[in-house]
Amino acid sequence: RSTQSRSSAASDVYKRQLRPINADVLLGLQVVPLPYTAQYHVGFQAEVRALLQDFVSFARLQMVTLLRNARITCKNILFNLPAYLSCPGVEVLRDRARGYPAILVAAGPSLARHLHQLRELSRYAVVIAVQTVFKQLLARGIPPHFVTSLDFHELSAEFFRGLSDVGGTILVAEPKATWHVLDSYPGRKHVLYNELYDGVLREAAPARGRIKAGSTVAHLSFYLAEYLGCDPIILVGQDLSFSEGFYYPPGMPIEQIWQPELGRFYTVEMKQWERIARFRPILRVVKDVHGRDVYTDEQLYTYAEQFQSDFAASSARVIHACEGGMRLRGTEVMTLSEAAGRFCTRPLPADLFRADAEAAGPQLMQRAGRALQHQIEEVADVKQIATEMLRLLERLSGLLDRPAEFNRLIVQVDELRTRISRYEQTYRIVVGVSQLAELRRYSADRRIGQRVCEQEDVETARQRLQRDREFVAAFINGCEYLEQLLPQVVARLEERTT
Repeated sequence: RSTQSRSSAASDVYKRQLRPINADVLLGLQVVPLPYTAQYHVGFQAEVRALLQDFVSFARLQMVTLLRNARITCKNILFNLPAYLSCPGVEVLRDRARGYPAILVAAGPSLARHLHQLRELSRYAVVIAVQTVFKQLLARGIPPHFVTSLDFHELSAEFFRGLSDVGGTILVAEPKATWHVLDSYPGRKHVLYNELYDGVLREAAPARGRIKAGSTVAHLSFYLAEYLGCDPIILVGQDLSFSEGFYYPPGMPIEQIWQPELGRFYTVEMKQWERIARFRPILRVVKDVHGRDVYTDEQLYTYAEQFQSDFAASSARVIHACEGGMRLRGTEVMTLSEAAGRFCTRPLPADLFRADAEAAGPQLMQRAGRALQHQIEEVADVKQIATEMLRLLERLSGLLDRPAEFNRLIVQVDELRTRISRYEQTYRIVVGVSQLAELRRYSADRRIGQRVCEQEDVETARQRLQRDREFVAAFINGCEYLEQLLPQVVARLEERTT
């Protein structure tokens, strides 16, 4: 088969079969080519190894992000609960723009050549912008129809800070976006569904429409365009590479930060290149839409792989109108002017995105508050069980040389496991904020071995007890984190209710 079809098939395999082993990839992987591969179909074997290595980079990025941000993500999701409850869900937007084109505006260097066209095109196409370029568009008098946000860090609030008039732009945000964005945004907003809301609210959780979670705001913009029913979907500024030696489009706010450093012998172009060269160890060369070599890095490359998988699964026609940047499988390459002439031919209705659903009343907030109080009580219950378990495991560690006493205490371990199994939902929430502990337990299992022995030796039993003690201690720490966090969430709900 062709290289393109093999790559597409490999991406499908990665999605369906390899992602469940992300944790194993993070814990260590060595690729060992078999001797015959140096002589038999050498090119194909090298290509498959390269595709596997690409997946390894993607898997490690996903796992490191999950482990590093587990608690701040949980905090953002719960702190965004008032906005989630008080605003209509995205279900009011489903298929609203069916048959109309969408223009996705990302922050790649090629965006600069298209800004002047977007004001006129916004009359004929749904313009969805990533948060990074939102202020730049507003400053040029081009309020997009939608802006997307999902970044967890508080610095992302800078993309919205100081705005009092957003020109009717609707914010669509994932709950993991920093709560400062949702708190300060002055316009209409929709917060996407997250399973944590169902976990803490239980029966009080409102029904909400769902959109696939995005790896980046650009991915979220694509999923939103699909949800709206847009076809075709036109990409602008989606370079995923350092086109023309630039990291950012000219005119971005970062240039103001650089200004004190610039001078006759240190230009903005040099500063842009320095930003790229700083990541030399992870740079790679790819082909752009013109067939030329261009630099990208491992992170952008994994984002491109995700996009290409999304394009292959989408029923919408995808147009690569960036006129620069990495060539993406599953897209048609044309200029923005050509795409506009072919697809942007009908004016958008004035009331296309009206909100039929009203904001939630105080009763929903009150039910949510009661559900959170119940969740606080359950966290205290599982913490007490875990504390008893930790004391019991410590006693068992001192009885490894006394099998009779050890076996009598094991019965109590089983009783505690039965008790905590009654709190399945709360257990999963606590584990969600203790992801590193979960990984360490899995890593210890790999070292000890998954083999179940009827009579294991003392050393193996000691290692298992040590594994369990570390996990339970981390679990208790997760309970303490939630005991501090959940009352703050209740207070935020009460503020919104009053």
